[in-house]
Amino acid sequence: DCSNPGDGCGSTKCCKVPGMACFEKTEYWADCMETCAPGVHEKDDDTPWSCKQLGERTPAQEAPEETPDAGHGDCSSPGEGCGSTKCCKVPGMACFEKTEYWADCMETCTPGVHEN
Repeated sequence: DCSNPGDGCGSTKCCKVPGMACFEKTEYWADCMETCAPGVHEKDDDTPWSCKQLGERTPAQEAPEETPDAGHGDCSSPGEGCGSTKCCKVPGMACFEKTEYWADCMETCTPGVHEN
């Protein structure tokens, strides 16, 4: 089973979100991102990312036509990333920033590294 962003993908080497790939930070951590710039990422710890791609990029897919949710039509679904919309379609979820490059919809968020 492939990984969601923020869950780590070092063991699966694949990502559930279309257009994302698994990028290595260290031998102990890798995560799903659209792109990865080698080095230290802002709003992350001081450990640099190697950005070695592990496995294949998940093919991008055309967005299906969705019936806009009342008041949430332009918001994001979990796993899509909400960095640009800053809101979530699913009631009870909020947009949490992981890095300057990624934010996602979750019910709660505890700071730090998230295990699978």
